[in-house]
Amino acid sequence: MGDAARLHAEKDNTFDAVVCRDVVWTLPDPYGAFAEWHRVLNPGGTLIIFDGNYLYREKPGKPAPFNKLWYAFGWTLILFTELRVRSRSDQDKELLGKLPFVHVLRPEADQEVLQQAGFRIQEIRRNFTSGYKMTMQHLKYGYQSDRRFMIIAKKEQRDDHSK
Repeated sequence: MGDAARLHAEKDNTFDAVVCRDVVWTLPDPYGAFAEWHRVLNPGGTLIIFDGNYLYREKPGKPAPFNKLWYAFGWTLILFTELRVRSRSDQDKELLGKLPFVHVLRPEADQEVLQQAGFRIQEIRRNFTSGYKMTMQHLKYGYQSDRRFMIIAKKEQRDDHSK
């Protein structure tokens, strides 16, 4: 257990892969996290990010009617299957508003910051729907598929001539 963005106990060049799902958008310092993940990856190591533009709105306006219906349907399923109401307190909204990656268009912002941290982008998939398509999870949260993405980035191999 620990802080995914501060891996002080881990040595440099330790891991072959770092995988995160719906983490980056919640980080107060995604820039530092990317740098830390780069540090702990072996040369040639892979970073895989599954995330989304959950709170960012590029164009103000109303969502498409189908998405509004799907959201309502998903909310109802959550209520009956998880026995909880999806809501955020004012404190939650205030904290979420302070997160840097809810105010930028992603994955474009991720790509820029990853490259600054030393990663080479291998692939970006937008409108990413994972393997849970057509399951209860998809019925509850699938309306967000157009906001989801996957990034695969590599830490460059060391150049043997630079030693």
